[in-house]
Amino acid sequence: MFSKGTQLIVRMNPEGVFLGDGVCVPRSAVQVGRSSGKEYAPHSDIFWIRARVVHFTDGVLELDVSAGHPGMVNSFFSQNAADGVVKKLILSGSSTIVSRLTGGNQPVPSWARSEAKAKEPALSSNTYTPRPKAPMPEAPKPRELPVVEYKQAYRFNFADMKIEMGAAIFKAEFKIPTFLRTVAIELRVENEFLKPEMDTIRAYLSKSLKCKMVEVSATIRSQGAEVVSVEASSETVAAIASDLFGEVNQVVIREELKNAIHEDKLVTVDDLFKSVKNSGLNLSDRQFVDELMKMKGFKHSEHMEYLSSQHLCDLMRLRMQTKPFSFVCLLAGKRGCFFVLESVNKTDATYLWRVDATEAESQQNPSLLRAAFAQVEEAISWIRAEGRNPYRNAAPDNFSYIEHDYTSADGFETWKQRLRSIMDGEKSG
Repeated sequence: MFSKGTQLIVRMNPEGVFLGDGVCVPRSAVQVGRSSGKEYAPHSDIFWIRARVVHFTDGVLELDVSAGHPGMVNSFFSQNAADGVVKKLILSGSSTIVSRLTGGNQPVPSWARSEAKAKEPALSSNTYTPRPKAPMPEAPKPRELPVVEYKQAYRFNFADMKIEMGAAIFKAEFKIPTFLRTVAIELRVENEFLKPEMDTIRAYLSKSLKCKMVEVSATIRSQGAEVVSVEASSETVAAIASDLFGEVNQVVIREELKNAIHEDKLVTVDDLFKSVKNSGLNLSDRQFVDELMKMKGFKHSEHMEYLSSQHLCDLMRLRMQTKPFSFVCLLAGKRGCFFVLESVNKTDATYLWRVDATEAESQQNPSLLRAAFAQVEEAISWIRAEGRNPYRNAAPDNFSYIEHDYTSADGFETWKQRLRSIMDGEKSG
């Protein structure tokens, strides 16, 4: 359509230049003169001009204006010009018509009209009534930039991972290669198992997964100098699932016992794991013992499993002494209840204190049990300060102990029988 030398009939309008029926180059995109670049503002008596294509490059069309004509011709409607193709129109040439495409509605000298008419080639007389004025088209939209996809690998410390509901979040940066622009991005790795409360146990997750870094693969899409989408995945994050939490529980137990600061008093499981209370690791006394026994290697694993299974959990929470690590359980005997102190990994004997209240009496009058437990706490504090042997020499009548037998194959059964005999009324010592 816009080949060099092609003749065109062009319609002038104060709002723009029409290159065909309904195909308009808006006024803001029209320049009069190749070098001067004057603003397009045609005189009111110029409606039609004849022009020749000088060149058409990268959306810029230059026309050499040769003549003007006040009428309309059919050839205008047969010009196959596409709307939006011409981004800029330059009207140039030596014709006096060009000089009258600027300056608005100034009076037109008679000599100019005569000169223009004399130079105008005869146009076809096959004219007809003009069609209604076509609505002005919208300004052409800027060319849409392509979306470019990049693959990027990242490595983060577990401490840099933020856990939200159903996802792990990482803050990162990405440099868009074409524009050499660095932008901040957020990598969101989906995992429906994750909850915000797990944010407090990231260090334990790291130890359970046996890795210090989280590797994340990202697909980043940019358009121009902007990032338009980010997708991320991570095998490490995907491995955080329910079956991992058995290992997490054991890691938490090891670390909390190792770093325990409650050396001078008896504590509950809740006290011991207060730092991870909101992590979702809400272990009951029984669950705590079960997880502890899975760790193996303790001298008194069988003893602890038995004592915890007999513990009157509806009357008292399991108590622990962290250094040396020991349990205080409450068991029911024939003549009353018994507080039992058992170390987990030491060769210390099992200590028992009888309470002058049966299980039923303790349920009816909890103050009896609280008073007896306070005396046991004092006894354990005395043992910690002075030693076990001095305490045995000055022990009260309600105290008994059982030595462990590590040489016989039936040492545990012997211990269990001795425990039952004491709780059934026989004195030890």
